[in-house]
Amino acid sequence: MAHHDHLTQLMNRRGIQTVLESEYSRTQRSNRCFCIAIADIDHFKHINDSLGHEKGDEVLVAISSIFKHRLRKQDFLARWGGEEFMFVLPDTNIDQANKVLTSLRQTLSANPLKIGGKELLVTSSFGVCEVTQNNNVSDAIRGADKALYTAKERGRDRVVQIVEGSVV
Repeated sequence: MAHHDHLTQLMNRRGIQTVLESEYSRTQRSNRCFCIAIADIDHFKHINDSLGHEKGDEVLVAISSIFKHRLRKQDFLARWGGEEFMFVLPDTNIDQANKVLTSLRQTLSANPLKIGGKELLVTSSFGVCEVTQNNNVSDAIRGADKALYTAKERGRDRVVQIVEGSVV
């Protein structure tokens, strides 16, 4: 329980931190990369304000399920905090990660959620950054977060990546 979020049943920060440490150690040994992505549900405050926190929780659970079932078996997913999710994509470069995340984003935005007997269209913004020998986990998390904010600034419902410190 200490490594899982009680609402979504996904890993929490503590759980995903263990995964990040393990994947970074493997990266250091094998000279391969992996990607970290952070997703944020667009306009989640409006969902909570208009539908109530109980329905907001239902949205979190529904999105968690979509993300979890659409990820590849080797990938990891955690509730990073509030309405944010973290993805760890092992043995995945930035271009491959962009494809995976774009597919997730499109699936979510094309399929309304059934919340309280009503359909609700929800979108999410994603920021992604690659972990390499030269870009450690902390730097990649900061990069993914920066890319996420850029996605929000550019209109939401998109994937933005950081490549060698620059927003793409």
